[in-house]
Amino acid sequence: MDARRVVPLAILAVAAALVFLWPTGHPRDEAAPAVAPDTTLPVVAGVYGGSWEIVRGAPVGNRARMAITEVGDRIFVWGGAQAGFVEADLAPDQFLQDGYLYDPAEDEWEPVAPVGFDLCPLADPVAIDGGFWAPIVVWGRIDATPDRTCIPAAAYDPASATWRPLTGEFFERLRPDHVVLLEDLTNSGNEASTIPGPSRLVAPEIGLYYDLPMGQTGSLGSGPSILPASAPSRTWTGEWLLIVDLGRLGGWEAAADVWRWNLGGTPIEANGQDIAATDMGVFLVNRGMQSAVLDDPTAMLWSAVEPLPLRASGCLPEIANVAGVPVVHTCVGVAVYDPSSASWIPFTPPIGLQGQLLGTSDSLYWFSSQVSRLRLPRSGVVPPRRLPVGLTNLVLPEGYHFAHSIGLVQTMDADLRILSEVHGFGVSTPTGGTCQVLGSYQPFLDMPPPDATIIVDRPILPPIEVLDYSQGDAARFVLETAPTDVIEVRCGRYEEGIALVAALQWIKL
Repeated sequence: MDARRVVPLAILAVAAALVFLWPTGHPRDEAAPAVAPDTTLPVVAGVYGGSWEIVRGAPVGNRARMAITEVGDRIFVWGGAQAGFVEADLAPDQFLQDGYLYDPAEDEWEPVAPVGFDLCPLADPVAIDGGFWAPIVVWGRIDATPDRTCIPAAAYDPASATWRPLTGEFFERLRPDHVVLLEDLTNSGNEASTIPGPSRLVAPEIGLYYDLPMGQTGSLGSGPSILPASAPSRTWTGEWLLIVDLGRLGGWEAAADVWRWNLGGTPIEANGQDIAATDMGVFLVNRGMQSAVLDDPTAMLWSAVEPLPLRASGCLPEIANVAGVPVVHTCVGVAVYDPSSASWIPFTPPIGLQGQLLGTSDSLYWFSSQVSRLRLPRSGVVPPRRLPVGLTNLVLPEGYHFAHSIGLVQTMDADLRILSEVHGFGVSTPTGGTCQVLGSYQPFLDMPPPDATIIVDRPILPPIEVLDYSQGDAARFVLETAPTDVIEVRCGRYEEGIALVAALQWIKL
């Protein structure tokens, strides 16, 4: 499995309830005492993702690097390893050889039938649902066992609960993250198409496709004239197989059966890009939390989208199509694009940041120490009460509501090293005003050498400290939540600032 899909981080929630220390030196008036610098703010335990629900009784809790896919109205889960080994370079035989099907409507799990033949223990396996015409395909990083005599991949039919082996060049040469499933290709209108019909797995880099219903490997004909230079991201729109690599855009146009590699550059920096086709167009994001949408693939017309309100340091973004809506996940947060407001809404991640993401037709699933689900309607996303910013969560008091996102802004030095990142969101107040909550993060620039032994110490963290404040008709509070992280709260009314500051909760990522 691609390393970008696994997030090796954890949440440390600190349980410490502290009493406010109201100062006497800077009172605004007796009804609204000030919060002075060096005041400590309360820290609340059990800081988990608001609006997420736990899927009870999941038999795959505490697993990582599993093969997961939506199949019809159910979820298929296969293999994986114990989460305690998630950061290790595991041998294939350390991955489990069992699976389950989950029915969300009935909230029931049932075991998948045993394989019945010598399937290779699949490292970092991936599952792909072939759709109406084909079964589920499971295979993984089998290059770790070059002298294998086992079967490199398998197809599972849930209707008959049977497996069949998959062999040949397509499955022996490829890692599954190099492959895209093309569905419903009968709409191409080209009888001479090299990839006719539905349910084809396509590998552009080596010019091959695999016909799932027929069980045959074929050539892409003219195929791509160049090979992507790094680790491209790809998506199927129903008309185009689009491939983004180092800022270049290319792909295969189904109707014309033509590969095009000179479609121009993408409008955002080529830095850790990921791409996904949704009901609102093809969305593109990068490591700098920049985003854009491709409205017309044929004309290659892009539109700018506001930057995501997520921290960029730590890992690459992953974008998924969930209920037709783009959802971005990083090491430290989730952002959902709201079509009604044309903006990104940040969500606190569910318990455990170490896990795997799955987008289905109506929900976002997070597989970690337990399985969590976030339901997403197609028309308008309901913002959560608990909003992430920097290394903290802000639980909005009664009467306060999410208003808008403040996308990521980075400051870099001459060597393009990130000096600081600022992002956040606006909050409407009960009196009709607006507050801004901004997280400012300064990454550690002096990292140890790659071969150094790093011992991670997780002490009980100190409470949040108020570093500075101002008052009058407006209010500004500066809060230190970690040595590299500062939160700033700006409100039009001082009382509104007091209520927001008092609602801060601690998360250590």
